[in-house]
Amino acid sequence: MAATAVDRDEIVERTQRLVRIPSQYIEGELVQHAEIARELAAEMREVGLEVTVEEPLADYPVVIGSTGPATGGQTIGVIGHYSTVAIGDLAEWNYEPLGAEVVDNRIYGRGTADQKGGIAAVIVAAKNLIASDTYLKGRLRILLVPGEGCTEMALEPVVAQTPDAVRCDIYLDSDGGPGKISLVHGGWIWLELVVSGKGGHSGALTSEGTVPVNPIAKLVDVLARLQVPDWLQAERHPLFGQAYGRYSEDPIVDINVLRAGSKVNIIPNEARAQIDIRMLPSQSIASTLADLDSVLDELRARDPELEVEYRMLNRSKNPHEVSPDHPVIAAIRETCRELGEPEPKLSGSFGGGRAALAEMGPVLHFGAGGGSGAHAPDEYALIDRLVVGSQLHARLYERLLT
Repeated sequence: MAATAVDRDEIVERTQRLVRIPSQYIEGELVQHAEIARELAAEMREVGLEVTVEEPLADYPVVIGSTGPATGGQTIGVIGHYSTVAIGDLAEWNYEPLGAEVVDNRIYGRGTADQKGGIAAVIVAAKNLIASDTYLKGRLRILLVPGEGCTEMALEPVVAQTPDAVRCDIYLDSDGGPGKISLVHGGWIWLELVVSGKGGHSGALTSEGTVPVNPIAKLVDVLARLQVPDWLQAERHPLFGQAYGRYSEDPIVDINVLRAGSKVNIIPNEARAQIDIRMLPSQSIASTLADLDSVLDELRARDPELEVEYRMLNRSKNPHEVSPDHPVIAAIRETCRELGEPEPKLSGSFGGGRAALAEMGPVLHFGAGGGSGAHAPDEYALIDRLVVGSQLHARLYERLLT
């Protein structure tokens, strides 16, 4: 049996089984991971993989499926995330979010495109690799993790506590489709700004006869300055920008959470803003925080009444990149040519919660899925693209591990 002889119906059925198990992750509100983790473990055992489950963080299992030990070859890690975003407003859906309904070439439902269809494609690729009876010098290791987007919070503790369970020579992020190879991953910093003032009754002077310092007004001034990221010292990277997708050529400062005040006629004591800074490869957490300290010092010098500090939130990560000359890149390109697929373009991205793995080996992005509507109503996977993604991955594993 050829590794690329994947079964379309099997990919559809596996995708449907996974989609019909709720696995929403809503930070601070909802975790649905136990049932989907059990199903993934069963699916990988059924195709012939050795399965272990690591749970360094309660309720956040990492499900790992591996072929036998390497005998002189490399270990290739393939990453997927099994959590989904929230279903959202049911009234906005035309299809049952957990129904996995097939209409023509599409499977509809939450997580079909992001990323359960791709996980099904990878599992089928692994099944075909094993069934081909090809002698493997290397080892395939599939790492299925909880969380969504850049919130794979289980990866960092599993790397710290049981690194051998997830150790690989290179990691392939299988999210999305195979149309590009993302080599460069911008880092991010999540932080909270706190501007302090002195609370009081609106419209009243202080006991010293002065106008109270309103922290909301001061915070607005700070945010207006930070929103224009010319204070960040960064060099543009050739794989970032509109030519390579939706990613900016410059660092990004997004202000996404504001908290201040309790009543319309009361001046608050403080105002807070949570900020997401996306860094280019030329930056680091240390250099970016130094830039932030400098611009805040400038603002304090300009306004002696300004009292502003910040604190780091969790999961900030440095950028990382893989050389375009890495041999896996050539193997991916050759595999695409062999199967008649367009050569994937090289790109960079700001996303990805796999940065913890970059401490152990190179991480690049080559998807196994395809679809549209991730995070939106009527999300769907394209069946023919799941088949192609599975074929490409099966042949790539064969090429890299024999």
